[in-house]
Amino acid sequence: MSSQLSSSQFLSFKPRKRQRPSFHRGEDIPSFQITHRDQQIILRVAYYHLLSTHHIEALLFHTPNTSRTLKSQCQRRLQLLYHHRFLNRIQQPVVLGEGRKPFIYTLDQQGVRAVAQLLDISTSEVGWNPKLKYRNPYRLPHDLHISNTWVILDRLTQSRHLQMPYWLTQRHLKSAQIKDKLPSISLNGGRKIKEPDGYFALQFPQASDLAHFFYEEDRGTQSQRQWTEKIQAYIGYKKTGDSFAYFGFNNFRVLTKTTTPKRLANLKAWTEKAGGNEMFWFTNVGQIDIWQPQTLLQPIWQVSSATGAYSLTLTDTITMQS
Repeated sequence: MSSQLSSSQFLSFKPRKRQRPSFHRGEDIPSFQITHRDQQIILRVAYYHLLSTHHIEALLFHTPNTSRTLKSQCQRRLQLLYHHRFLNRIQQPVVLGEGRKPFIYTLDQQGVRAVAQLLDISTSEVGWNPKLKYRNPYRLPHDLHISNTWVILDRLTQSRHLQMPYWLTQRHLKSAQIKDKLPSISLNGGRKIKEPDGYFALQFPQASDLAHFFYEEDRGTQSQRQWTEKIQAYIGYKKTGDSFAYFGFNNFRVLTKTTTPKRLANLKAWTEKAGGNEMFWFTNVGQIDIWQPQTLLQPIWQVSSATGAYSLTLTDTITMQS
């Protein structure tokens, strides 16, 4: 068999398109016009601080059947935003035998300027940390799972299943203006702050009042002692009226998303032993899906001091089974 190309093969032959490097910005960057959707991508990355390719696709390029065409569009826009320094990329660690994981995106220099212009604020107010690209890889899974929840809430807001008028991300809660107002315990003559992973207020349809939530992402690393301290901090936060003094509400729930059903059972038991009541709700990562955001509102939540599973929209705790 001849190894030479025939004339017809030669005419139909198309050389493989040279791919741009994943983590090196070349000099031959194609020009592009920033679009409204590009602006939304940049703003979402600014809001949630850390989003993967899948997060951005689910937020702004989703369709009922998650068509391949929109996935390609998403990847194309992210590539351009990266090479034009609106976004930076972080590569996820890969365990031997695993496939390649989606890139993680944070703001870069041009993105900070774009956010400041879009929101009419100074670049210092954007809260950009250029060292984030050197982020501890062991913390990435925790923060990406937090982003899963923000993406789901964002999509539920887009589809008008609920409204989310107020929210504070992990970065906001760690700020000097807010950190001292968070739940805490007294320990060794001092005050030990227990920072939540998020706070948000939701307005459910047919509900007259806002529902307030603190959010915890558990990756199975906390001991019973550490978890008990956290529960006691939340109980004291409500009992002393600090939640009302600092945030304007007295009734709130603490939502915890953890790794497995077994871990959930342990956390629920520890919470009940520490005196936690129906203020504390639990689910696990297998129960929610960024591609099906309504899963968050379904009866996937177990509640301290109660049996059964409940919907997040439930506000009447009297109907719970003890």
